Amino acid sequence: MLYKSQLESLSLEVLLFIARQLDYLSLVRLAATSKRFSCLTEDDMLFKELLFLHYGVSYKAPDETWRKQYENKWSDTSGRRICPHLSNVTDDILLEKAQTIKAAQENKVHCSRCSMSQFPNLCLIMERVENDVVCPRCLSEFMDERKTQKSNYGIYLDMNSCKLRCFLCSMRRTSLGEFGSDRSEQYKCEEILQVLLAGSDRGKEKLHLILKRKREKAMYVGQQEELASADFKNLPYNLIDAHWMATFHLFIYGEYPSPGRITNRSLTKRNGSVIPGLKLYGEDAALVTRTFWNYLAEEYGVEGKSITEDDLTGTDYKALRQKITKMKRKMCDRAKDEGRKNLMY
Repeated sequence: MLYKSQLESLSLEVLLFIARQLDYLSLVRLAATSKRFSCLTEDDMLFKELLFLHYGVSYKAPDETWRKQYENKWSDTSGRRICPHLSNVTDDILLEKAQTIKAAQENKVHCSRCSMSQFPNLCLIMERVENDVVCPRCLSEFMDERKTQKSNYGIYLDMNSCKLRCFLCSMRRTSLGEFGSDRSEQYKCEEILQVLLAGSDRGKEKLHLILKRKREKAMYVGQQEELASADFKNLPYNLIDAHWMATFHLFIYGEYPSPGRITNRSLTKRNGSVIPGLKLYGEDAALVTRTFWNYLAEEYGVEGKSITEDDLTGTDYKALRQKITKMKRKMCDRAKDEGRKNLMY
């Protein structure tokens, strides 16, 4: 007790200095020892300092606290979700690189090192260096130089795909800010791309397409989770052409063009009734939630009609209804099994 009272009697500046030397678990344990230490660890600015001191990260999403961002990075043991090197892309660098991109689009520049490759098959190095517009081969040589120098600058922009990458995050297999990465990283990448690409019409269109892919990918994953949950039992759904859905899947997960209008006409007869004997998933039709269907229909348009469960009445659709009912029952049983496991543990 004597040691504890002496520690608590220290000034706030000294306690903050001590706190900066601790890791996250030690801070949590310290907060549990007394009310004063608990108040100390509730200081969000402390976690802002710790986040930069321990991990080199100085950004977060507007709706998150610095403590939450610190927890996210602390739990990111693989280093695949939050790139610390994005912090080195300052506003001054962004404005400078935005001018470089604009000039490259207008002048059709070549690689500044070998002069072989031409825009847009080039990469833009996101730091203040000479010859910052390079082809992939020269970028590889530059990467080797930077790794030898142990530099903290590793961000570059692929001008062809308009995606940010980091060659210092060796565990990364995807572009920065992709779906599945940390929300703060996604927000930071969107901010960078908005500044870099907003200087031209082509850049604005590309940025709009990138954000559209990301938004629709999140919506698609969300509705897939709904269809795989116990709520699917009472969830209204629509049928959608499976071939169009496959094209949409390629659009949101790759570099494929927009899928165009939904081709539901292939699922109906001339009189508008649904074709009997439709097969689900990968063959004729796929299931989507009513909410997701409404978005797709408004965004892309529909050739044909909106097909709901009410259109599958009659003996012609008995097999299809049975298959959907079996899917619903399977989801409910899976939810019950998971509930039993939770009670056991």
